Amino acid sequence: MGIVLQECNEYLSSLDLRMMKPNGRILQSTALAAEPAYQQVLQSSLPLLVDKYNSQPMGIAKKITLDVILELLKVAKTFYHMTQDSALVTHKDALVTLLFEALTSESHALCCAGITGLVVLVTLKGMITDNQVIILVEHLTKQALNSKDMIVRQESTTALAYLSSKFPAVIKAKLLPAVQSYLKTEECVAMEQEKDGNTEYSSGCHGYAMETLSTVCTEESVVRDIIPVILQHGKNLAEINDVSDAMKSKGLRTYKCLLSVVQGTIKHNVVQPEYYSELVIPDLLHLSIKPVLQGRETNLMLESDILEIFSSIFRTIVCQMQSESTEKCLQSIVELFLDGKLPNSLNNYKVDSFLPLEVESPWQQTQLVSLLMPCLCAVKRDVCISQFSILMQKLQTLACRSNHKRTNIAAAKCLAGLINKMKEGEELDLLMQNLMSTIWSCISNEECQENHWSSLITWIWVTRALVLRSLPVSQEFVKKIISIFSNDSVGKVAADGFYILIADSDDVMTSQMHADIKLMYKQRFFLQTLPQLLNGFQSSLPGHKHHYLSALSHLLQWIPKQVLMSEVPNLMPLLIQSLSQDQASLLLSTLQTLYSLIFDASEAIIRQVTSLVPNFLRLVKFESSMKVRIEAIKCLGAMTTLPHHVVYVYKSKVIKSLSSSLDDHKRFVRAAAVTCRNEWFLLGAS
Repeated sequence: MGIVLQECNEYLSSLDLRMMKPNGRILQSTALAAEPAYQQVLQSSLPLLVDKYNSQPMGIAKKITLDVILELLKVAKTFYHMTQDSALVTHKDALVTLLFEALTSESHALCCAGITGLVVLVTLKGMITDNQVIILVEHLTKQALNSKDMIVRQESTTALAYLSSKFPAVIKAKLLPAVQSYLKTEECVAMEQEKDGNTEYSSGCHGYAMETLSTVCTEESVVRDIIPVILQHGKNLAEINDVSDAMKSKGLRTYKCLLSVVQGTIKHNVVQPEYYSELVIPDLLHLSIKPVLQGRETNLMLESDILEIFSSIFRTIVCQMQSESTEKCLQSIVELFLDGKLPNSLNNYKVDSFLPLEVESPWQQTQLVSLLMPCLCAVKRDVCISQFSILMQKLQTLACRSNHKRTNIAAAKCLAGLINKMKEGEELDLLMQNLMSTIWSCISNEECQENHWSSLITWIWVTRALVLRSLPVSQEFVKKIISIFSNDSVGKVAADGFYILIADSDDVMTSQMHADIKLMYKQRFFLQTLPQLLNGFQSSLPGHKHHYLSALSHLLQWIPKQVLMSEVPNLMPLLIQSLSQDQASLLLSTLQTLYSLIFDASEAIIRQVTSLVPNFLRLVKFESSMKVRIEAIKCLGAMTTLPHHVVYVYKSKVIKSLSSSLDDHKRFVRAAAVTCRNEWFLLGAS
């Protein structure tokens, strides 16, 4: 032990910095052996390192010395609680002074090392006084809000998050007022810009402040103080009649911060969702309704991106609430949207001035159904929704007849989400019959062409609700969608609707939102629908065949590979025909499917090589989409894994054709072409 310390200390004292870190690691490993060894290492080496740090000029020497000190401090977290650490306590003042000096250094690397060291000392009981903790929080707050270096900001906010869990009172007393001051400054700047007509400038401090608030929400009392600050800041921004890009950016950052806090605190059980249902949901509803009642056509709260974040916040809160508290929350929300019963904060407006579920209402009102959707569709299945039948009728009418697309889609999703959770029985059967007669009659009626798109979208989302549950009636709905492929006006919409039917959704009808989702519903849906698509493709007119191919391409993206393998012989002719289309999304899906089949179903690919290689060579020059070119090149490269005698005949042709791709204007295409060309060059080399 003595020899190790003597040798290492000689190198630590040396002016040669190259051996400091290796010897520091030796000392760290030695100290980790046992508590007496740790005491001896610190007693011998720590004073030496502190003196060397203080004697070094600013620069790399200080950073290397500090790194060695930090390695020894990290060992202290293992042994400090076992006995009174005389070596560390003896040099406590010198260490704290040293680390605070590093914290305030202009060097970003030293600053980060200082933050790390001070946080370690905070974890060791009695090493830092309460006053020093306050000073540390003040310094970290300045770094988090002002530093232009991203790493320094990240280290500062991470340290503040830890301190928030240990010293919440200090965070509330020191950090919160500082952040509020920054936000107030941003609001004043925005108001001045509005007056001057200059709305493009936006400082980075706003983003730093929001990021800091989001990170420190690790303790309940801190969260309860921060949430009102974020909400008030959002209100102040909404009062500024400005929808410039800079203002939208501030609004998005503010509510993304709120969403992050809500998601994080609910996930880690820091705050119960009922707290948010009583404070956040009413406040955000107030913010979104007020500009509508004021008759404003433009406002920050009317922006679709902001409303989408509101919807995510509502969804996060409601899906975690208990059934009893959910029913109480829903009752007031349903009364607001269905009866126009305004909250007390908006009592000075007319009672009948807010009717968002009426088709005749302005789009600024009807689009707010996107806020009703998460509240209704995220509840548990045993929750009773008041005025359910009236809601269903209003949503169906709004979804099918509104001329505002965001309203159509949100209402259709909401209707589908409610249908998905309905109990099987007479009520559901009657509703399906009603939908069949009302929505489908509108889709098939040529005189109602202005409502064809909205009615079809509603039909597709309702079909998804049934497909998820694998109800027998779902196949009747799917057959109706396929029959629309021959319609010139909405045939493409119907084909693309298969993406909605099979793709995973994150805003409605998910397992987190307690939706009724049967196991293996995708496999079942694929096997039931594929014969219909194949038969329809064979019997359809040439001008409509691409709709069947589009629908098939959406299916292939989302089904498990094992299911696909059993149907490869039937699918290959359609996949090859899909390669002759000009639709980028269809080509991309087909190429991705073929790429996997080259490895997993090589026998089927070998039989079609003469058709596939020419198509791949044509698509490597597909100008409309870089992704298609890359996928075609990847497929060509994968073809070299097939038996030599099958593909060798194409070697010279492929190498020559790929020459043009080496000069492609996109770097990723050039890189893929180089890799593919090398693979073909090496074909037969071994």
